[in-house]
Amino acid sequence: MGKEEVIKWIIDVVEGEQKYGIDWDIDTFILLDSKIGEYEIKGEDFDVSKEELFNIGVVLLEKGMYIELINFLWLSVELFERFREFEDEGTPDYARALVNEGNARQSLADLGVNPIDNLNKAVELYELAREKGFKEGTPSYARALMNEGNARGILAELGVNQAENLNKAINLYNQARELFKKTNNKIDLIKVINNLSNIHIKQENYQKAYNELKESINLIEDVRLTISNPNYRKDFQETFIEAYKKMVLCCLKLDKKEEAFKYAEMSKSRILSELLAIEHELDNETLNKLKELIAELQALENNPNLNIRGDELRAIKFYKIKQIKELEDKLYKENPNLYEALKGFKPISLEELRDREETILMYYIIDKNIYAFVINNGKLEVFELGDIKNVREFVELMDKINEKVKKGVKATTLNSYKKAKNLLNPLYNQLIKPIEHKLKHNLIIIPHSLLHYIPFSALKDDKGKYLIQKYNYKIMPSCTSMKYLPKDGDIKSALLIANPTNDLRFAKEEVKGINKILKQNNITTEILESKNAKKQVVKQKLKDKELIHFSGHGFFNPITPELSGLLLNDGILTPIEFLELKLNAQLMVLSACETGKTKTSIGDEIEGLIRAIQLSGVRYVIASLWLAYDTYSAEIFKKFYDKWLNKGYNIEDAFRETIKEFTNEDFYVWALFQIYGC
Repeated sequence: MGKEEVIKWIIDVVEGEQKYGIDWDIDTFILLDSKIGEYEIKGEDFDVSKEELFNIGVVLLEKGMYIELINFLWLSVELFERFREFEDEGTPDYARALVNEGNARQSLADLGVNPIDNLNKAVELYELAREKGFKEGTPSYARALMNEGNARGILAELGVNQAENLNKAINLYNQARELFKKTNNKIDLIKVINNLSNIHIKQENYQKAYNELKESINLIEDVRLTISNPNYRKDFQETFIEAYKKMVLCCLKLDKKEEAFKYAEMSKSRILSELLAIEHELDNETLNKLKELIAELQALENNPNLNIRGDELRAIKFYKIKQIKELEDKLYKENPNLYEALKGFKPISLEELRDREETILMYYIIDKNIYAFVINNGKLEVFELGDIKNVREFVELMDKINEKVKKGVKATTLNSYKKAKNLLNPLYNQLIKPIEHKLKHNLIIIPHSLLHYIPFSALKDDKGKYLIQKYNYKIMPSCTSMKYLPKDGDIKSALLIANPTNDLRFAKEEVKGINKILKQNNITTEILESKNAKKQVVKQKLKDKELIHFSGHGFFNPITPELSGLLLNDGILTPIEFLELKLNAQLMVLSACETGKTKTSIGDEIEGLIRAIQLSGVRYVIASLWLAYDTYSAEIFKKFYDKWLNKGYNIEDAFRETIKEFTNEDFYVWALFQIYGC
């Protein structure tokens, strides 16, 4: 493949992306990135129209930012420079090329490529865009102001003319803020307010930051009502959930502990609540009509140029508001939980937790610091637990171990395993010991961010006791999510899925033993094995079972988490497909690999299989954090079912007592399984 072929390839890929909406796989773009560097491809090598130069630059910029491809970003810089050679100064397109080049240079700076030089150049480009192309007072002009503020803020962080750049950034943000208000551009207004709050936090002016974030969060709640597309709504929440996280920090610094808890819950529960809404909106006519009316009302408010007289406009808006109120009342009667999710989410209050017998231990990570919210009978205390260094190291080690295990290496023979094992005591001393005097025997642990990957059961105190030997605990995504889980119910029927891919030696034996125990307890069972475990059949059978046991392969896709799931005979049962199901199960056991793993994001752990299963209507889920050894899994679950159904333990106690029997083994073979629910 020569240089010209690579250039043609780039053009073809970009055209496919833009004309046909083809979502090219990441490997293609990574390969292109390496070829661009290998052949030293520059903007001058492209013999295409100026429109094509611009379009290629845009795609390279977007992909370069998203996948962090340095060669893509450098080439986009050159393409925008070349585009300007053919475009007259003073046009909006000329200015857009300047801004895009500035954005590319900011991204390069973020990746550590000549950060000061690229940021200074970006500042210059944003200034030129306002001078040569963008009309003063337009949204584009305002965004150029905001982008320059971002670049100057980072320069200040790097120690470059710190006071001057910070002051200029604040001034630029305030100018942009006023313009976004005038044009009713709420999404960009949220962004610029968040950026202002960042500066105030860096200056340790937490009261100012708190005031800014109050306004930002109110706008977020307002805007989300107009977003009808579920996927866009999720992206919106992921993008702006950072405001809630910063608000938690400000509240803690200002000694507003209860308010900090409220915003922490909002940030952790928001996505769960949104997904609950998505689940129900599939067939809810009332909701769909309500969303249409809200969008229509917002359009009327956002477009001041409508050819409608003022009194007529007021009448139309009044009528739509009246319709919205009537539909909201109807929706509330149909589904109170859904109404809450749509109409200004209300997190669970401390008062509502007063009757909980367990200690609720909710972790929260802000920047690099771990905080613990400890709740007993509705009373809240907050503890700062230090840096996430040990947590990050443990997670990285476990990732390395799993990659080796996938290739057939025994985990316990690895140096990385020994290092991970040595961290179990330091992690206990950091995460549990400082608050141990506040903990009851029964715990609900609510992790956050990287803490979702920590096997809490294996954390070890100074006397060598594991946490699971001392406490009866389970995992939940948030306090508020407890309201949405099904109540306790009878188990009359079970679905057992065994070895759908026909390559697990002990899976059928595992299911055979469990089936025997279930039948002894008068539970009607249905078994799907090998080729009988096909997607459509499984999805249909899941709907009327109170107990589901899956013994097979599960996997986690970190790039595209929505493609993770359970491997069936003819495909993958994904989190999205679970969300579409309406189940009524007390327990789902996933005797499979990596089923409890999720992609953590700003919105915190929204894309995992566990959350989707819980939202579909399952009270308890038992799943794994890493690769399981099927011999141990079979033994663990036979003992679990025996304790639960034959010896009279409840689900939580049966799980704990079972795992305790294996604690003399290496933690790798037993600590992977966790119980989710309450």
